[in-house]
Amino acid sequence: MFVACSPCRPEKYRLPEIADFKQHFETVLAEQQIPGAAYAIVYKDKIISASGFGVREVGSTAPVDAYTVFRIASVSKTFAGGLASILASQGHFRWDEPVTRYLPDFSFKTRSYNNKLKIEHLLAQSTGVIANAYDNLIEANLQPDRILPQFQKLDPLCNPGQCYGYQNVLFSLIEPIMQQTTSQDYTSLLQQNIFAPLKMPTASVGLEGFLNTENRAIPHVKARGQWHSGQ
Repeated sequence: MFVACSPCRPEKYRLPEIADFKQHFETVLAEQQIPGAAYAIVYKDKIISASGFGVREVGSTAPVDAYTVFRIASVSKTFAGGLASILASQGHFRWDEPVTRYLPDFSFKTRSYNNKLKIEHLLAQSTGVIANAYDNLIEANLQPDRILPQFQKLDPLCNPGQCYGYQNVLFSLIEPIMQQTTSQDYTSLLQQNIFAPLKMPTASVGLEGFLNTENRAIPHVKARGQWHSGQ
């Protein structure tokens, strides 16, 4: 997922605090020699300040501003969780429903665990499964229909809901659940329930949307004390 925002006019009585934060923000990034970054300060239901720092890619002159789009990786889980909360409150599904109600082919090695896995466990990272299960298959660009059957080879380390284990594959099961219960695709649901209401016109889902945005920041990695850009 890729995100940018539309800033609103700052409230006058908060200008000193905003100035202090901006100075601190820029100082920390300069100390770390970070090529570029952006921030937004939200007060009640408004973005009262948003600004950028540095450049979109090391070695370039294109500046980061309040509208620059960044790849946000697993921070996108907060959007998925927020969207799921909205849909659950609207009655599309319940947190305590078993995942197998919507994904009947999903199974662990020991089938008695299957109905114990609830929707709430997906988003709470409490499925009980060993952390980062089958992330290597995500990195290998395998599609979900080839990854999910692999869970038939393992069992949770504890009953779902009783222990923590960070997941990417299992967390992603909230997407087909939301799609089934609303008859809408995930991107449309985000647009209607989060992006549009929060006035985030340049936010998008998927690599294509990111690449089609001219004002985008390139990902960087740090090696041997220096930042290097990459895709």
